[in-house]
Amino acid sequence: MHKKIISRYSGFSCRFKILLNLTVFLLFIMQIHCKSKLQSEIEKLIETRDFIGLAVLCSEKSPEEFKEQCEIALKESIYEIESILSEKSESPFTKLIIEKGKALKIQKLLTVNTALGIRYRLIWEESVMEVSAE
Repeated sequence: MHKKIISRYSGFSCRFKILLNLTVFLLFIMQIHCKSKLQSEIEKLIETRDFIGLAVLCSEKSPEEFKEQCEIALKESIYEIESILSEKSESPFTKLIIEKGKALKIQKLLTVNTALGIRYRLIWEESVMEVSAE
């Protein structure tokens, strides 16, 4: 009787180990796939010099292996936001008109990056009007 119980548990243990190994393997494959997808997306944004898009992605995902590129993208995005807003000083009573795609990217960046949102969102909303033509 005692041997039956042990053999029943050892069969369960073997199936459990196989299931656990399979689960770990699948998680590993999924991690590699997601990492390569993120890496290819980041490389595409770097190639197209879409710093705002890269800054949005970095703010959402925080990839450590692309820390340097993310810092550069963030600095370039800040420079672009400040250069757009500096045009406001030339005509203080009108809203700036910029492309809708760029405006939406910057608004998304200001949403996902809390520090930039605190610094620029209010000024951005009061100063910029987007147009649909790109």
